[in-house]
Amino acid sequence: MPIPETGQHQKIPESVYVPLPETTQKTVEIKVGNDLTDQHGNSYKILEKLGQGGVGNVFKVEDERLGLIRAIKVLNTRARLDSNIVKRFNREIHLLAKMNNPFVLTAYDVAEFDIDGEKILGLITDYIEGKDLDRILEENDRLPLQLTVTLASEIALALESMRELDMVHRDIKSRNIMIQKLADGTEIARVGDFGIAALTEDARIEVFRNAKDDDNVEWAEAITQHGYTVGTAEYMSPEAFRGELPDHRSDLYSLGITLYEMITGFRPFEGKELKDFVIAHQMDTPTSFEEKGVKDVPKWLEKIVMKLLEKNKKDRYQAAADVYADLREGAKKEYPELMGKMPFVWTQDRLAA
Repeated sequence: MPIPETGQHQKIPESVYVPLPETTQKTVEIKVGNDLTDQHGNSYKILEKLGQGGVGNVFKVEDERLGLIRAIKVLNTRARLDSNIVKRFNREIHLLAKMNNPFVLTAYDVAEFDIDGEKILGLITDYIEGKDLDRILEENDRLPLQLTVTLASEIALALESMRELDMVHRDIKSRNIMIQKLADGTEIARVGDFGIAALTEDARIEVFRNAKDDDNVEWAEAITQHGYTVGTAEYMSPEAFRGELPDHRSDLYSLGITLYEMITGFRPFEGKELKDFVIAHQMDTPTSFEEKGVKDVPKWLEKIVMKLLEKNKKDRYQAAADVYADLREGAKKEYPELMGKMPFVWTQDRLAA
């Protein structure tokens, strides 16, 4: 898999997915201005194409029944033929529906559309008025430290919600984090794209133990594919490259990559080919912030980042709640003015609520 030349905020490769079968299924074109009607009779007008990913396209739409602006992620032709990806896609809505977290993208329904005789699946979510973190970094190189600490804390809270559900995101990266501007000008992080989220090993075993039908077991196997690398090369943990079963600490490593990127304007490991990342993530030591030319970073913040980037997952933070607690404690001393703002108004007790 070719990787872009090393550099500052270049486009990153799409997520690494299990190869899909060749298909003769007809390609369906969805055009701006078209109306899509789902299985319930609800109609959505396509307003704009927002992006294109490894398994589908994302559109800005108007829910014509409610008069609200939403987003729909639609599976592409090849992905619709892969039963594992369809299972993950359906799992995404159930996962998001369980999360009562302001820093996680809100999902509403899985819709089925019939277009020219082809069955199309779409995930209906919030439409976020804003840009993803990757685009913001392209435009600004790095973020102000106060904003970095705030956004990192919000992402940690989102990951803690996942941990409580025994789920692993497996593709935490700047492109999958939207930055939403609220009415009062506050910018908050919204974590999305849960399409390759997986059960942790303990939870997977529990699914097998309690499985009452073949479909339940098949689903557990589909979303935990042992031996495959799943994720995006620049953000994947060392254990992910080895094809090990994922756990929460793998997401924390990816958070460390993202936080390093927010602070310095660079990802800690770059390369031209996949093998470069395999070696770098497992062998190389991240360059210090000062060596990167960034000299205003508090020592406590650099310590947090480097702990997230430990090669051995046993040496990393063991829970995102602990990352949040350390970020909040550092901010309390360094940026006390943040303590009255979201998310720092929340204590550790609020996390458990």
